[in-house]
Amino acid sequence: MSSKQSLWNHFLLIVLLLSPELLFAQAKPAPKTENHTATSSLQFKQVDGKEHTIIDNHRFSIVYTCQNSGCFNLVRHEDFFSDSEEGVEGGRSVVYVSAWRRDNPSAPIWKAKVHADVGKAYDVFYETTLYGCCGDPDRKTYLSLETGKAILESCEYEPLKVEVPNTRTRRFIAYSCTTGGSNEQDFQVGRLQYTDENRVLQTVALREPSFHQPPEMALRIPKQQDSKSAQLWAHNGDRPANGASGFSVVLRFDEGEVVIPVENDHLVVPKALLPSGFKFIQK
Repeated sequence: MSSKQSLWNHFLLIVLLLSPELLFAQAKPAPKTENHTATSSLQFKQVDGKEHTIIDNHRFSIVYTCQNSGCFNLVRHEDFFSDSEEGVEGGRSVVYVSAWRRDNPSAPIWKAKVHADVGKAYDVFYETTLYGCCGDPDRKTYLSLETGKAILESCEYEPLKVEVPNTRTRRFIAYSCTTGGSNEQDFQVGRLQYTDENRVLQTVALREPSFHQPPEMALRIPKQQDSKSAQLWAHNGDRPANGASGFSVVLRFDEGEVVIPVENDHLVVPKALLPSGFKFIQK
């Protein structure tokens, strides 16, 4: 055997001893394809002699969100169902939503069903809207993107938002117009909700002297213009010690402004300013 042949044989032996996988290597399996499908439908149907239009629209969407459990891509399957009768305002509408983490499609983390017409991602929430019928205001519901739980309800307007930079402190404020009692003119009651992204921190009930359209809302910080959102930056190197503090929530009614200060992450009702005829009540 020549010296060249001997060297070659030794080389092959070394390769086989050190890397047996080279001899038995198999092709890597192709990346798994993940498919999700849903079918939309449109139906015209006679119900008790009346024409109904039934629509069932499906949609998939992805939003990147950061929650207490970390940051991840959240996949949503949204189903918008409506059944409307010809010549009749309003109808039956429902939004169904299921959500799962992109890296774990086999385990939905929440499902929700809301009486609403439309839905979309809004900040750290999923927002649904039920359009007002016959002059009533639109009603909005805000679900936590982490749990699917309803956190806020609002009439017409989106929530106010307060942040403390470089912290996880985020607060949202909304006003839901509801009625209590049989006489709407005497018992118009609204609920002011103060929350973070996953839970209600405080609710205040306000009796109005007469029926109103939903009030416009604003945040009021000393020496700044009223706004819909605010960042509470440090003053003299100090940050709010207990969540959000040092601002007021303003509700603008025809009779005047309701102004409620926020101190140490709490709506301070005893210090609130109220126009004549308005009153906080226990609910």
